[in-house]
Amino acid sequence: MTTGKLANVYSGTFQVRHAGFTVIELCVTLTIVGVVFGLGLPNALIWLKNAQIRTAAETLSSGLQLARAEALRRNVSVEFVLTDDSIDSASSNNVVATLAGRNWLIRLYREDGANTAADFIQARSGAEASSNTRVLSNAQRIVFNSLGDYSVTEPANVIPAIALFPKDGACETDGGNVRCLEVNVKPGGMIKMCDPRVDPADPRTCTASAL
Repeated sequence: MTTGKLANVYSGTFQVRHAGFTVIELCVTLTIVGVVFGLGLPNALIWLKNAQIRTAAETLSSGLQLARAEALRRNVSVEFVLTDDSIDSASSNNVVATLAGRNWLIRLYREDGANTAADFIQARSGAEASSNTRVLSNAQRIVFNSLGDYSVTEPANVIPAIALFPKDGACETDGGNVRCLEVNVKPGGMIKMCDPRVDPADPRTCTASAL
């Protein structure tokens, strides 16, 4: 006669012990997860701000390069305009240029300022790149001539530079932890995304600064 476990086996039944977390084990696990999350969150936020600034800088750089390319292709002067106005082809002739404009517009340049909707080439909203990035430029209007060089700026006689920095937080150059960037238009019309933090001898340094 069989008894105990052997009896259970022969009768076709098994006894399974279900194990789980104790309250103490669960509390310890949650504490460790909380500490790890708390340590990693600040770095993740800094990384996100840096990525947003880089995206905004790359978008502005692409816009400037397009304006220059259109001036060369069409053999006419083309202007790049910073604005806070909403832009479409129908209203492009009425935008107000501003040094802190997050949106940009590319259109044919008219010396008399009498632009029409037909002059419109392209526009972009700054919110498409990042809604958490601020813009400050030393030129709200940059004109590229048919040779690809910038010929007119507003205000006049500046080396165009556009700075990108976060809406909240400080740049590394001001003692903060966010890597802010700038976009320069160098003499000859070449566009360069640069880092104002690096040494002047570094090729990544800025020719001019908007700050």
